[in-house]
Amino acid sequence: MTTTEQTTTTEQQQAVSAAAAALGALGGRKRSTRKTEAARANGKRGGRPRTMPPVEYRCPRCRKRVEATAWRAPWCPTKHRTPVRMLRVAEGA
Repeated sequence: MTTTEQTTTTEQQQAVSAAAAALGALGGRKRSTRKTEAARANGKRGGRPRTMPPVEYRCPRCRKRVEATAWRAPWCPTKHRTPVRMLRVAEGA
């Protein structure tokens, strides 16, 4: 391929990409009345719940430490005979 053909191919790819982006933006903007009403109702109830910051947990058996963002303590990833609920590590410990 010559440089002229490469330039033309690149320009064509950019034009197609721009057209696809424009069509995607148009499709993404459409909103049904039901979806709008549902979003407003959700906003009145407080909106999307906040995510918790990562917390460090420790297994009481093997002392393995795991960082998790779960609302509840995670299970230890080590293979114990019985599942062990991890304990939250105190800050600064």
